[in-house]
Amino acid sequence: MQEHNQTTDVCICEFGATPGQGGLQTGPIQEAIDRCAEAGGGIVRVPHGVFRTGGLHLRSHVELHLEEGAILRGSEDCADYGRRCHWTDGLLRGEDLEEIAIAGKGTLDGANCRNAQGEEGFRGPHCVWLQNCAGIRVEDITIVRSANYAFSIVDSSAATFENLKVRAGHDGIHAQRSQSFRVLDCDFRTGDDCIAGQGNRDFEVRNCRLNTSCNGFRFSCVGLTVSNCRFWGPGEAEHRVSGRHNMLSAFIHFSPRDRGCEGSVPHSDGWLIENCTVENVDRLYVYDYENGGWQQGQPVAAVTFRDVSVTGALLPVEVRGDAGHQFALTMEDVDIALRDTADAVPLISISQFDTLTLRNVILHGHGTHPVLRLRDGSHTQLNAVRGPTGGPIHSDIDAVRSVH
Repeated sequence: MQEHNQTTDVCICEFGATPGQGGLQTGPIQEAIDRCAEAGGGIVRVPHGVFRTGGLHLRSHVELHLEEGAILRGSEDCADYGRRCHWTDGLLRGEDLEEIAIAGKGTLDGANCRNAQGEEGFRGPHCVWLQNCAGIRVEDITIVRSANYAFSIVDSSAATFENLKVRAGHDGIHAQRSQSFRVLDCDFRTGDDCIAGQGNRDFEVRNCRLNTSCNGFRFSCVGLTVSNCRFWGPGEAEHRVSGRHNMLSAFIHFSPRDRGCEGSVPHSDGWLIENCTVENVDRLYVYDYENGGWQQGQPVAAVTFRDVSVTGALLPVEVRGDAGHQFALTMEDVDIALRDTADAVPLISISQFDTLTLRNVILHGHGTHPVLRLRDGSHTQLNAVRGPTGGPIHSDIDAVRSVH
């Protein structure tokens, strides 16, 4: 957090908060946050113990610091979050703020708070809801039992998440129309998508672990780098709607028309996924502009995978680009292997594309079934694409206008 006359360092117990009490501690905790902000900013400490609370409002230039062993546990009643069980409710809320932080080795516990009028008939408040905030720091905390997204962030910028742990619940970080985010050394084991959202710019995700019973990334972003990450399934936390545990995709395009995504300008471009492993995940990358649910608002342009190992997949890469043929896929030093029980399918199936470039790619298929299926493309460049023993691959290429 940047310096801003931060001389205040207070404990919530100084304002009457008491751990282990049956009643909610919302009032004294909020008073501590407000007083700290009025004094010019600083640190509000939550000490060891369990503090039950309704919804709390963050303030600019204030760090909420959860000491080791501290638990902020949300109420089980969605009416205690201040907005009549509204979608934008959160255990922690912030709007139009700058330089805020949630840090320390403590825990935010969403208590799986149910809202009978919520999405899917049960989703309650997010653990953290932020809108129009700049300068966000999240460090070392753990989030458990989030009743909706662990972080729902809209129209915000300059955020850093470091050593964040998310267990169960729904989406880990769901960002909309936000930019300049860094997600470093985090560990997501979620019931829904690990990282999700649309209309974002300039995200970096590095040295993270992603495990889910849905998707690693259900995302659109211009300028995304994902490096040194491990994706693995099946999900440790159950998908709370379907009861599934299989991890669907490492990456899937997200551009829903019902959220205002519309037009031919790419919603995702400049993606680089490098030095990653993907284990027992059904699909590596999915993009279907014509038929894919929540993928038809705006298209995808350039995506690159470099130095990526995929094992135990069912349908590794499936792409149907937009009618303007804007999609370009590059794979360099990539090794893809099907699950032993998988059907004999193409490992890379792509249609309506501009460019496909494969360099030093190993495709482990089943038998003599084609492992590469191309339809209606403009350019391909295939260098050192081979089977697991170094031999040639079986391909099914049709209506590709030029092959180099």
